[in-house]
Amino acid sequence: MRHDICFLNGLAIENLGFPAVICRRDGSIVVQNDAAQAIWPSGGGAEELTFGDLALFRDSGEQVSKEDHPLGVALAGQARVSERVRTAPDGDLRQLITVALRDGRGELHGALMTLQDAVDTDDRAQDYASDIQILAEISRTLAAVEDADEAAAVISTVTLGSTGACAVLLWRADADGTLVISHEESVLEEDLMGAVTDRALAGAHLAVVQMGTHVDQSAEKDLVLWHEPLTYGGVAIGALSVIWCGAFDQAESLPTLTERLQTLIGLLGQQAAVALERAKLLRALGDAARLDSLTGLVNRREWSSSLDKELSRARRTHEPLSLLLLDIDHFKQYNDRYGHPAGDRLLADASTAWAEQLREVDVFARLGGEEFAVALPCCGLDGALQVAERLRAAMPHGEACSLGVCVWDEQATAEELYAAADRALYSAKEGGRNRVVASLPDAVLQPA
Repeated sequence: MRHDICFLNGLAIENLGFPAVICRRDGSIVVQNDAAQAIWPSGGGAEELTFGDLALFRDSGEQVSKEDHPLGVALAGQARVSERVRTAPDGDLRQLITVALRDGRGELHGALMTLQDAVDTDDRAQDYASDIQILAEISRTLAAVEDADEAAAVISTVTLGSTGACAVLLWRADADGTLVISHEESVLEEDLMGAVTDRALAGAHLAVVQMGTHVDQSAEKDLVLWHEPLTYGGVAIGALSVIWCGAFDQAESLPTLTERLQTLIGLLGQQAAVALERAKLLRALGDAARLDSLTGLVNRREWSSSLDKELSRARRTHEPLSLLLLDIDHFKQYNDRYGHPAGDRLLADASTAWAEQLREVDVFARLGGEEFAVALPCCGLDGALQVAERLRAAMPHGEACSLGVCVWDEQATAEELYAAADRALYSAKEGGRNRVVASLPDAVLQPA
């Protein structure tokens, strides 16, 4: 993903009805909308042009030199240039405005130039330049965000601050309907927030998520709502709802909303959709790296990291910590008798049955093959033996399992703790299988 402020948001000027151009800091033209292309055709592509190729003429008909070109002046550090120029020696005079584009740290990245018929357009051009900077900055921020909730919070906060809204809600579509995953509000009272939520959800799974952008007014509450669908790959994944309180009292003021704000909110919606899907993909990739694909339990690599964390916590809190190792008895014979698909089902069903006997704080992992491990925080020997017996009894399909139990002695390393549990598991198997044996890190204690 590129984060060049000039390149990033060409879409922000693409649909403007007046010519608009963005150049980089080196003077190369990176964006020309259709109206600008009609005046200065880019030929093989806008990348081939520099601002010096954009011919401008003064009121006298004299051509503006490259040294005095308004885009060059903006790139030299002047925040904004406004003057009347022609695009041909005998053309009509038009109002030209250039605005320097800077990121959130104030670093110059390029410049925006617009040509408009009206002369009172300074604020309008500044608004568009500000929007481009906002979108560039949020793109850079979201590029470093991997969590969907954090990405949603960033989008909501920026939307609230850049649109003058009194509340922003970000919705996500899933199998259970449409859920609010983030919201920001400045002056929206709690009862009004509830009314907006009810209004959006009352038959609005389609209206908010799948239908086109629309503006709605509530005379009773004096609200204006804008629901921007979030789509990714042509699929609706949520919506960005923006609410204004009393900001648009008159119907004739709505075109102001549907012009600049529609463009800005639409682009923020695009950023939100990409960020949410990116976070979803990263989460899926992360899960694939840390979870066992058959059972959904943490894998050996994640288990090692989790056990280290639990040991660190036990050292800090002086709470007990127990480790269980489980092994399905005669699993190879089961595979040979019923086939590997049946063996996979047994592994999956056993992990599900065992998970039901454990707490949320327990760490349950598949180490490989038919071997599993459980870390039991804040659990001493008696409790660990009870858990182990429950797991043994929960073994499904009439099969059996053996378990080794080890209690941390507040000195052993993770490797020593695991080795002790492994010795106990070996003793359980040597003692006839379908049983629990416990140990301390230095010796086997007892068969059960």
